[in-house]
Amino acid sequence: MKIAFICTSLASGRDGVGDYVRQLAESCTREGHQCLLIAVNERPSTPDRDCVHLLSTTPWAERAARLSKALADFDPDWVSWQIVSYGLHPKGIIPRDAFALADVTRRWPTQVMVHELWIGLAAGEPWKARLIGRWQKPRLLDFLRRLEPRVLHTSNPTYQAVLRAAGFRAQQLPLFGNIPIAPCAPGDAEDVLDDVAGLRLPLAPRWVAVTFGTVHPQWDAAATLRWLRAAAVSAGRSAVLLAVGRIGGAATTALTRVGRQHPDIPIVITGELSPEKVSALLQASDFGIATHPWALIEKKRKRRRDVRTRSARARAARRLAARVRPRHGGSQRTVAGANRTRAALRRRELAGLAPRARRPAASHHEPLPFRAVRAARRKPALRMNFLFYAPQMAPYGGMERHICGLANALAARGHHVELLTTSNSLGRELRDGLLTHGVLLHELPIDRGHARHRSAAFRKAWWLLQKSLSLRRTTWDVIYTNGQSALSRLVWIAGRARTRIVHHHHTAADEDEQGSWSPIFRHVIGRAREIVACSRATQAALETALHRHDVSFLPYLTSAAMPAARVEEISYDDERPLHFAFMGRLVPEKGIDAILALSRRASLADIRWHIHGAGAGYDEELFRNYPNVVYHGPFAGMGAMGPALRTTDALVLFSLHNEGMPLSLIEGMSAGLP
Repeated sequence: MKIAFICTSLASGRDGVGDYVRQLAESCTREGHQCLLIAVNERPSTPDRDCVHLLSTTPWAERAARLSKALADFDPDWVSWQIVSYGLHPKGIIPRDAFALADVTRRWPTQVMVHELWIGLAAGEPWKARLIGRWQKPRLLDFLRRLEPRVLHTSNPTYQAVLRAAGFRAQQLPLFGNIPIAPCAPGDAEDVLDDVAGLRLPLAPRWVAVTFGTVHPQWDAAATLRWLRAAAVSAGRSAVLLAVGRIGGAATTALTRVGRQHPDIPIVITGELSPEKVSALLQASDFGIATHPWALIEKKRKRRRDVRTRSARARAARRLAARVRPRHGGSQRTVAGANRTRAALRRRELAGLAPRARRPAASHHEPLPFRAVRAARRKPALRMNFLFYAPQMAPYGGMERHICGLANALAARGHHVELLTTSNSLGRELRDGLLTHGVLLHELPIDRGHARHRSAAFRKAWWLLQKSLSLRRTTWDVIYTNGQSALSRLVWIAGRARTRIVHHHHTAADEDEQGSWSPIFRHVIGRAREIVACSRATQAALETALHRHDVSFLPYLTSAAMPAARVEEISYDDERPLHFAFMGRLVPEKGIDAILALSRRASLADIRWHIHGAGAGYDEELFRNYPNVVYHGPFAGMGAMGPALRTTDALVLFSLHNEGMPLSLIEGMSAGLP
């Protein structure tokens, strides 16, 4: 099996999760699996040739493109994400731009290991930790939703319960230690202890307590030392505390200060040591001290009863509030008193929590201080937020090219753009274009063929409703919906009173099509605030059908850069046949049958007809009956379009319908073809 492991840093000995990933990959390799290690937020350092390092100084969009290429070249059976929010951002708030990484890896089966959740989780946490946690939580949960993992793991039952409350079914996967147990005789371990601690060690009988690795910022070192001194005095012993490894600069300062307050208990800060020395120190110590909160420590695979998260406290407050009821026949004063009690309990429940700040249209992806948020609200919006919706999109097509091209053009101008679609069948080239421009793509994880069935209607509606509600956290300037979809109304929920709602109808809207409109869709399109048509004929048909006179016309966009540039001049002679081509969806309305009929005319025998596209009823077997027709298969994307145009004398369209023309015809005209 081929496994791609993704974490934030793989610098050996400098990142605990990176060391964990290295050991896990080594074990998998010994079992015969092939592994690829990728660091997506690596600090500038000497790169490891065996790993893929994406530096933190590189823009997220470029990192996503490089990640996409690395995974495409490796083509893994599974992608394993090892997530630590602080590894992606110094404050643990995952940047929105980093979500592009999730869009890349979602193409493969994904397993996620969540090593850390947000801080301020337990009841009684300081207000600062709770405030930061309020920023961290939605970003982490949104990132998990973007990954859409098939398997989700976490390391302890508390995290498991919290994720379950957030709607994620996580399995528990205990962590193994990064320090191997080195063979060490008791005397050798004592020698290492004496060598490291030196004269700071008290005389026997003594207790040696040790803490290893990064010291958690919520650890109360003074309280621990008071307990250690009391326990040592009670047992008739002396005590010493060893802080082994990279404990962090803040922890070093705090322990130095606490050590001066408790000179009777020596504190030895060893700094970074080799794994062999760390193993010897752990074996020579009497007991270890874990600096992390109880909520993060597993005990006998059961959640501790003395751990209460703030969500548990909130439920207790609501249960208590529910018991406050006015007695039968009670006075208005009793009822008012009960209401005040409920309000007080609610305030206690939310005490210390910052309100969710509405992200202004001009904000950056990173959270702003509250003063900056208020100031930004007073400033005119320079950077707009656009939410696009299109029903189940095909791998390639005119509507798909137009929607993705418009989204890319807006993102290229610095606007924030997100795209919702109820299938995952969009072609890789269009998908990579969105990724390159920083457009965030939300897809329902079912293919287009299944998404079009009525059996998937409820699933699409439920998914779209959940997405729209979650996206209300962003203040959208424009919501741009597309196609003949009654579900467009659900996307409008993400908007606010001042959000512009624009619906773009791409098909003909003639009498035959109107007969296929469901009552719900007719209701939706009739109440859209703004309607756009892709042709003048469609504009007139919509105004007649909907009894409106405000339908706008918006022509399709051409690509920002043509792959063929300009078609070169070709010298013609009587022996060289002409090459005419059609590129687009193969349907009778596009005149495919007319092309087949023309290919059999004797007067047109010197023309070779090239067909690029796919459609029901037009397969390769059919085209074999027409010698002058060359079938090239489904449209292979813009990359293949350039060479095809350079060998083509003209693009043709014998349209029987006013639905519009293939974008390939517009592109060909812009490249110089007749």
